[in-house]
Amino acid sequence: MQQNTILFLGKYEGDNAAQVATRKAVLEAGSAHKVVLNTRWMGPDNLTLYPGMVSEAAAVVLAPPQEHAPAILSESMLAALTVVRETGLPFLATGESHGLVFIEAARSLLGLEHAGSAVFDEAVQDPVIHELPGATCAMHKVELEIVGDELLGPLYADVGRVVEQTDIISGLNPDYAARLTDVGFRTAAKDRHGGRPYLHVLEGHPFHVTAAFLPQIRDEPGSPHPLFNGLVAACLGRR
Repeated sequence: MQQNTILFLGKYEGDNAAQVATRKAVLEAGSAHKVVLNTRWMGPDNLTLYPGMVSEAAAVVLAPPQEHAPAILSESMLAALTVVRETGLPFLATGESHGLVFIEAARSLLGLEHAGSAVFDEAVQDPVIHELPGATCAMHKVELEIVGDELLGPLYADVGRVVEQTDIISGLNPDYAARLTDVGFRTAAKDRHGGRPYLHVLEGHPFHVTAAFLPQIRDEPGSPHPLFNGLVAACLGRR
């Protein structure tokens, strides 16, 4: 059987239920594709010591953090995300970590060197990520509409009503959304009732998906979530 390494980027937290569910969801998708997947964790600070770990992986998953608002924005994590994006690796970010993807893009592609999150720092010069009005960290459901996306549309084709779980309190600041769209970050799904974007794909990449929800929570044995199915399919296609 073919073996591929899926790299989980982030600090491993053994009591983090979302991280445990993420690894399980990846392995379920691998089983559905009848492939052996090796999983490996890499803290962002290890990138400087072992830079080849990212480029040698078959795909990368940005692990959801335990805390909703870390006190310090990790520069090493942003550097790792730049490597992932530039190498064209299949990539999936979920949950609260999704904001890091947009911060990296704003700095690297828009030239906003002081881009950051107002959740991390209220005085940040370019608050690409901000706290969502009325947000709660309690887990709740959101009903999504897939917006005619060529990449994700087929993955969700057999899914009727798309309902996802989320507990995020931050999101993409609308003031920067259009500029990020101009550099390739396209909305792929939005809240069916409120219209807020919850899913983005990066054009020109085989599979670079950013989800402002937790697809791993919905995953069920024998029925992998469409996003994890897509990640593994892209991983195999790249090989």
